[in-house]
Amino acid sequence: MYRIFNEKTGPSNEFANFSRKSLTLADGLCSNDVKQIYQDKDGFMWIATKNGLSLYDGHTFTTFKSNLRNWNLLSNNDITHIVEDADNRLWIGTINGLNVLEKATGTFRQINAPTFNNNPIAQILPVNDKLLIATDRGLVIYHTKCDSCTVVSREMTGNIMPQTSIKSLLKDHKGNIWIGTWNEGLFRFSPENKKIVAYPKMNRQNSAHYIFEDSSHNIWIGTWGYGIQKLKNPYDLSKLSWETFSHIPGDNTSVINNIIYTITENAETGTIWVGMGSKLFPKEIIAEKNWNAITDKARMCISILSKATNPQH
Repeated sequence: MYRIFNEKTGPSNEFANFSRKSLTLADGLCSNDVKQIYQDKDGFMWIATKNGLSLYDGHTFTTFKSNLRNWNLLSNNDITHIVEDADNRLWIGTINGLNVLEKATGTFRQINAPTFNNNPIAQILPVNDKLLIATDRGLVIYHTKCDSCTVVSREMTGNIMPQTSIKSLLKDHKGNIWIGTWNEGLFRFSPENKKIVAYPKMNRQNSAHYIFEDSSHNIWIGTWGYGIQKLKNPYDLSKLSWETFSHIPGDNTSVINNIIYTITENAETGTIWVGMGSKLFPKEIIAEKNWNAITDKARMCISILSKATNPQH
């Protein structure tokens, strides 16, 4: 569920321009336990669920999952992440294995690499002809052309980044690769000088669960249990600071949940949407830092938002 925020315009009633339709198992969705919604380059919506992959064309669902009739389609039906690369291939991460869909032929293929066995994938980031893959057992580089894997060890980073549970990856506007971990902090790799930088501890757990760059090139860190942190001077460690937005008991204007799952932005309005805990939050953070919660009891379904003035989009 989400909260939204707009630094430039202040509090707005963005939901007033939208109508909502909920899609559930009854409509053909694989599972009401949804982990990600991804729109590919052709405009189709792919929904990662705990029990398979759903394709939504705006009218109907198509299900892709391993079962008794098609037992070897996917390495596992618990889908964790979906992303499309420059060659229009859809990469599908699961709690046990990596898969790829060749969209041109409709053919699925499992990546037979022991590295991914019983090693849940949190995120996949295509970079040229490689995939950077965040897993519970560290950062993996998958070389798509030669079908091989490299697990990034501490030694490979000059003893700067430990081989630990990776939760988030981001390629920023400068081409830097940001790496967020479960409890070992935040790191940034610069392809220009081939160096990796470790950031100071920003919360008690040293959590960098989700990383996001907005259209103004601000870097946001979603944490597990400590709210949201916005970096200031993120490329200069000598001037680095951060602003934290966290839940304050008894303060209805503060963040209502400190567990952050995801962060995104409405490209048309510049509004930041933050997925946290179990509620829906549109948020405008300006001087008064006033957070306006939108709650939704039906949290285990997909809410499709469409502009009320133009229901076809």
